Amino acid sequence: MAAPLEHVDSRALAAGAPGALLNRDGVTAALGTRAVSLLRELRIFPGLDSTHDYLEGLPRSSEIHGMAVLAEQQWAGRGRYGRAWISPFGRGIYLSVGWEEPPVEPDSLTLRAALWCLRALAELGLTGLTVKWPNDLVHARGKFGGLLGAHLRTRRRMVLGVGLDFYPLDRSARRLIQQDQVSLAECYPALPGRCRVAGALLGALLEGMAELRRASGSALAALPEQFAPHDFLAGRVVEVRHPGGVIRRGIAAGIDAAGALRMKTSGGRWYRVRTGRVRLGRSGGVT
Repeated sequence: MAAPLEHVDSRALAAGAPGALLNRDGVTAALGTRAVSLLRELRIFPGLDSTHDYLEGLPRSSEIHGMAVLAEQQWAGRGRYGRAWISPFGRGIYLSVGWEEPPVEPDSLTLRAALWCLRALAELGLTGLTVKWPNDLVHARGKFGGLLGAHLRTRRRMVLGVGLDFYPLDRSARRLIQQDQVSLAECYPALPGRCRVAGALLGALLEGMAELRRASGSALAALPEQFAPHDFLAGRVVEVRHPGGVIRRGIAAGIDAAGALRMKTSGGRWYRVRTGRVRLGRSGGVT
C-alpha cells in the first residue's frame, strides 16, 4: 500500500511540482469548525492509482464515512464511463470522500456536489463558473474539473470524487486530452494556494453531505431550481450520444429532481436523459 505523504521525503518530491505540496495542516486549516467535526480521517499520498480505488481497496470492515483521500498524482485516474482523467504530479487536486447510507443516487449526488464546489470556489473569489451536465466544472475558457459519485461494492456505500486542474498541464499531458481544458491558474491570476482550495472543497463536500442527510423531501426536490443559475447547457443546442450508439439532438432545458437532463427536440418532443455523453451543437464551445 502507498505510503502517506508525511512518510515520504517531500523535498525530493517538491522538485517535480510547480507549487507547494499538499499537506495535512494546510488542508485542515481551510476547514470550518463544522467540517472538522465531520472529517473522520484525511490521508494524503504522493501517488495512487486513484483516490477512488484506494477507498475501494480498504477492507469491508473499514469505516469510510467521512474519510478523505488526496493524492499528488494518479496513475489510473478516471471519470465517467471509465474515461481516463490525466492527473500529473502536483498540478491538480485529486480528492475522494467516503460516505455510508447515502440518501440519493450517485448521479444526483454528483450534481449536488458540483454546486457545493462552485459555492466553495466562489467564497475564495473564483466566480463565474458553471456546471455542464452531468459532471463537468466549466470556466468560460474551458473545462477545469469534474466530479464522480459511485457506489462502492454495495449501495450502502458511496465514494464522491473531485478532480481539478489547478496548474497548466505540460505539453505531453495536453496531447492526451481530446477536449478544451484549462487550469484554474490560467483563469485566475490571484489564485489561493492548493492547500486552501483543497480544504475548501473538502469542507464543502463534508458539510453538503451532512445537510443532505437531514434534508426533507421538498428540499431534495429543489435540485432543478438550485441548479438552474449554474447550468452551462441551458437553452443550448446539444447532441446526446448514448452508450448504445443512439444519438439525439435538441435544446437543453434544465434537469429534473433526480438529476436527469431535460431536452426538447425540434419536433417538440421531450426527452429525459439519464446517461450519455453530451456535446454542444454547431454553436461550438466546451464539449
